[in-house]
Amino acid sequence: MQALRVLTVSLLGIFLTLAIVRWDRKNLDPEQRARSWNPATTGQALLNFGPFSLLGWGWVTRRWLGLWLGVDAAFHVSVLMVLVDAIFEAAVGK
Repeated sequence: MQALRVLTVSLLGIFLTLAIVRWDRKNLDPEQRARSWNPATTGQALLNFGPFSLLGWGWVTRRWLGLWLGVDAAFHVSVLMVLVDAIFEAAVGK
């Protein structure tokens, strides 16, 4: 059960972060889109850093404002991951 719990929370963090990046990429202007990561870099950042890759994404696309937006988004994704983990633990137990 522990493996399922870790897998669930990890995949939630990766796919929720990917959804945020994909949504944000659509809203970038052409100059910001040109500065953004290519799909390989995005995928590698998501796999290695999960929600914390949003800090790098924000910095690359919007500089200082993006860094703070990335901090905010990473915080909210992390909180959601902790909540899902707590719900999973309450439902299944340790």
